[in-house]
Amino acid sequence: MQVLISCPYPLDSSHGNVVSARRWEGVIGEAGFEVRVEEGWGGEGAKVLVALHAVRSAGVVKRFRERCPTGKVVVVLTGTDLYGDLLDESSVAHEVLKWADGLVVLNEVALSRMPLGYRQKTRVIGQSVELPDLGEGEREVVPTFAVVGHLREVKRPFLAVEALQKREGFAARVWQVGGEREVGFGERAREWEAEEGRYCWWGGMEREEALRLVVRSWAVVNSSRMEGGSNALLEAMILGVPVLASRIDGNVGLLGGDYAGYFEEGDEEELGVLMERLVEDEIFQMRLRMQMEARVCLFTRALEVEGWREMLEGLI
Repeated sequence: MQVLISCPYPLDSSHGNVVSARRWEGVIGEAGFEVRVEEGWGGEGAKVLVALHAVRSAGVVKRFRERCPTGKVVVVLTGTDLYGDLLDESSVAHEVLKWADGLVVLNEVALSRMPLGYRQKTRVIGQSVELPDLGEGEREVVPTFAVVGHLREVKRPFLAVEALQKREGFAARVWQVGGEREVGFGERAREWEAEEGRYCWWGGMEREEALRLVVRSWAVVNSSRMEGGSNALLEAMILGVPVLASRIDGNVGLLGGDYAGYFEEGDEEELGVLMERLVEDEIFQMRLRMQMEARVCLFTRALEVEGWREMLEGLI
């Protein structure tokens, strides 16, 4: 085996890391390498182990180093690595970075957050997404904001409905798309449905179904506290659906530093102002679309394939 991708989550789950691992399996295959994805590592030798998430893959990386001493290791850093574990110098994440022969981050902003000693072996490889044929979708008559992502604390999933609730006369809706990932969040979503008639939780959905809701929406809201690089945000960019996003590194790395649709993380009042502006101001909508269009060329399949080809050819 030339390349083995190790994912820390079950491959039949809808976790973002699994989506990324499956995409990289195709990308690396297109780059000309024999490749397979595994949950963890079953012990088979490989010329290169590509491990997702420094902390969650620490045991796999250590065992691979011990059992395959001539093999190379590439670690793809996630948002929780960059903006959580690496802030603690005693974290196992720093040991994993030392063991790695190469490191991958998803955008230039993430590279700037890497500890200086590791930047030389770090490569920026922008992610890409392949969209199914969604046909012609008409935007909802009632202004609708879609929040797409599993319900868990780090995503701050209810910020949009919190902003909506404070605007009693605002004729808009919030659609929440995503399954319960942490205990209690599903119950809270049902409570919000009872409290706020303009809010609907659709629960977990197949990707194509979720994308059809996105196409019908006026905007997508990404209110994450911490993000490595959101697939849902990139999908919205490609579809031309405006995005309102928390000003965090993972979002700025995709949308650019001068994007006009940012709000400060956790600020429901600022988000609410942007939601109202988007509904009332067509020029603002157009500006957001133009800014996104200027960025999507940085996250193409061809660039992602070439990035992985150059990374792996330098190691094998």
